[in-house]
Amino acid sequence: MYIPKKAINHKLFVGYTRSGKGIIIGNNILETLRNKQGLIYVDVKQEDFTPQIIKEELEKQNRENDFLIINYPNDFSYSGFNEDDTIIDMWEKMSVALEFEKSTDPAVEHYRGNQRMTLLKILTVLYSPKNNPEGKNPKEWYFILEYVRCLFDDLNKYKQLQAELQKEKKSEKRIKKLSMMYFDKELFEELQFNKKNMEALEMIYMKIFELLLNANIYTKHSIEEALYNGKVLYFKCDMENSSSLQMIKLLYIDISQTVRKEKAKGKLANCHAIFDEVSFYVSKRLSGGLSTLAGFGINCSLLLQDLSQIEDLSIRNAVLSNCTVKLFYKISDTETLKYVGLLGGDEVVTKYSKRNLEDTFSQDLEPLLNTTRIRAMWFQMHAILISEYLNTAVFIETNFVKVTTPFDWHSINNKDYILSTYEKDFIQKEIRLEEEDIGIKSERKNEPVSPKEGVKKMSKIEKDMMSSIQEEEGTNF
Repeated sequence: MYIPKKAINHKLFVGYTRSGKGIIIGNNILETLRNKQGLIYVDVKQEDFTPQIIKEELEKQNRENDFLIINYPNDFSYSGFNEDDTIIDMWEKMSVALEFEKSTDPAVEHYRGNQRMTLLKILTVLYSPKNNPEGKNPKEWYFILEYVRCLFDDLNKYKQLQAELQKEKKSEKRIKKLSMMYFDKELFEELQFNKKNMEALEMIYMKIFELLLNANIYTKHSIEEALYNGKVLYFKCDMENSSSLQMIKLLYIDISQTVRKEKAKGKLANCHAIFDEVSFYVSKRLSGGLSTLAGFGINCSLLLQDLSQIEDLSIRNAVLSNCTVKLFYKISDTETLKYVGLLGGDEVVTKYSKRNLEDTFSQDLEPLLNTTRIRAMWFQMHAILISEYLNTAVFIETNFVKVTTPFDWHSINNKDYILSTYEKDFIQKEIRLEEEDIGIKSERKNEPVSPKEGVKKMSKIEKDMMSSIQEEEGTNF
């Protein structure tokens, strides 16, 4: 069955696990790679055969180095930040990754709005040309985390210093200690943080900390490699880990921002983006953006088990409207059955009856894809194809792509946990700070740090921050 590319905006594949969605996707991947298109694949289940299809096909094309695996948690070599990101670009991405997006619940939005504005202030101080004229501040999660920690520490010290200076009997030793800060006091006057900003600052730290906890997230690969250079970016995530799913939501924002910037320069993407089990991370930004992505050179394929998995009807309707090719494997969900039945249209059915010596013929309209026909489908590799290009629904059989062996995730998942430069610096600083606090002279400045040790040390810092804000109520700084 051939459908021309111009008749395909995006594709939707619906079917339960092992129904055959991966088989048709395997064929789509081969077509993508053979056409020298870039590929972005989001895998939240650690597929065995899909990455092997990619690997073997690229080996046949002598393009093994074009297969870039971004593996959560031990080697997630994609931060979502780019060198040409503006402050607003970073703010939008971080608001999504840290779950500060706008909420329809007024009570929730009250806090999130303050968190977004506090985050924008921090990024403005960090990356504005005034404060970062040579662009030396790196756009890395660990750098931002360390900055927020130092800022939080300084603001608390500044508050305590002001209180100490108001006392009749001042402690010179305490004043000297509290005066040792990371930043100049002019910064505090520029920020004008109040108690709500301090609470938001603490939440920002906690959210970034949770995002990075037990995961090695750093910048190595850019989505431009897939969008414009024909490479494969394979994102292996975990559907049960909220942090990894938030990074996939950030991925979509990154795609949207990048293609818009490049189109303004006259450059169109040439990429196929496949989102497996999309119901785990679909958002209004993703579903709404489908209407424009095709115009920027990106075709998306969305995979899910049934329509009821997308509970938000506005998101579900946007997905259904923008996917001009839909493939439904054997259906058990009543909502999906009803939708397919309506989309399949009606057929004219001639009925014959005989009573006594009189023959009677009548014609009625009945659903072409009624429940009986759908339920009579074979349980695997058979599907109903509905396309805007075709004037009727079609029953099809899909053929699998042969591979020599399942993909070797074991060796990739068990690679040594290589800390990024900023992650190493952050952990070393936290250890030295803690050792100084308890009077231990650090002799470990150049020693390697294990991830477990780093997490253990940071957990204490995290607890200290949780308690510090409760000591005194703050006012404007």
